[in-house]
Amino acid sequence: MPTFSLSGIKLSLPKLLLTESIRRMLEKGWYEVEERKALEAHLRSGDRVLELGGGAGFLAAFSAQFVGASQVTTVEANPKMLAVLQKNLADNDCSLVNVRHGVVLGKTTEKETSFHVPEAFWAASQDTSAMDSSWLSVSVPTLSFDALLGEEQPTVLVVDVEGSEASYFFLDLPECLRLIVIELHPQKYSPHAIRALFNRLDRQSFIFQPLGSHGTVVCFERL
Repeated sequence: MPTFSLSGIKLSLPKLLLTESIRRMLEKGWYEVEERKALEAHLRSGDRVLELGGGAGFLAAFSAQFVGASQVTTVEANPKMLAVLQKNLADNDCSLVNVRHGVVLGKTTEKETSFHVPEAFWAASQDTSAMDSSWLSVSVPTLSFDALLGEEQPTVLVVDVEGSEASYFFLDLPECLRLIVIELHPQKYSPHAIRALFNRLDRQSFIFQPLGSHGTVVCFERL
C-alpha cells in the first residue's frame, strides 16, 4: 500500500483508491493544504474539533497533534474510506479520535440515504449531477447537522462535504463553537447560495476571517 508523509502525518492509501491526481497531490504536499494552514493558524490547546468529511484521516490526525486525539471527532460518509481512515489514525497514534459514519444533512427524517462514490474518493457526494456509469451508489446512515453539533459540542468545526454545506447553519449554533473552516464548492451551487450561507453565519455573529482563508477554503470566527 503506497504511503506518503505530509506535515509529519503518515498516510497510506490502497492502490485502487489512488488516482493519478490524488497521488500527485500527496507527493507534492498539496493534499488538503489550505485546510491544514487554516487549522495551523487557529487551533488552540483545549479545542474540541469536529470534522465533517474525514477522507483519509489527514486533518483529523493533524488536529490531534495540537489538541490530543480524544478531542477530535471525524465523520466520513464513504464506506470505502472507513478502514483506510481508521488505519491512518492508528498509524499516527491517533486511535482515540472518534470516527463516525454517515452523511451529515441539514435536515432529515430518514435514517439512511443514497451516497455516490466515484473512483476519486475525495469527490464522493450526494450530488448526482456529475455522476457517470463508473460511480457506485450505496445506502449510508444519516446524521443531523444540528444534532451532531449538540452531541459533540465542538469549539472548531471543519466542513468539506462536497456541496452539502449550503444546507447547514439554519438553527442556532452551540455557544462553545468559536471557529468554522469550510471548503466551499461553487461549482455545485450559485453565488446566491454562497451569499445565503455567509448571511446565516453573520446572523449568528460569525464573521469572515481572512487569516487562514484562501481560495475556496474560508474561515469564520465568532465575534
